[in-house]
Amino acid sequence: MRPCERRESDLAPKLWPGAELETDSDIVERYEEAPDLPGPIQAVGPADGSMTKAWCPQCQEGITEMSQDNIIAVSPITVPAPRIMWPGHRIIASLITLSPCGHAFRVVQGQTIAEVREPAA
Repeated sequence: MRPCERRESDLAPKLWPGAELETDSDIVERYEEAPDLPGPIQAVGPADGSMTKAWCPQCQEGITEMSQDNIIAVSPITVPAPRIMWPGHRIIASLITLSPCGHAFRVVQGQTIAEVREPAA
């Protein structure tokens, strides 16, 4: 098992002029501290793609849940309006957290998060 290494922040280059983050600071901090997902999470399940077993790529512990937090950037709103997803909002990064081990990983846009293979006969 190879430890996952953290890399420098990649959020600032993803912000356009005047944009700001619209995400809880604790999620941004966890994202900054997390390593990249080293490759797809390995899982076993039927051909329909559902998972019956999966393992954390960092500790190899079985996982029972995966949650995703998105980091959203927004353009300044110049008219009174609720801050909901509108064209000035963009997801610029994602963080997945595995349970029960708690390891978190940065996910690169377009990256395959999990590979599900059929159980051996």
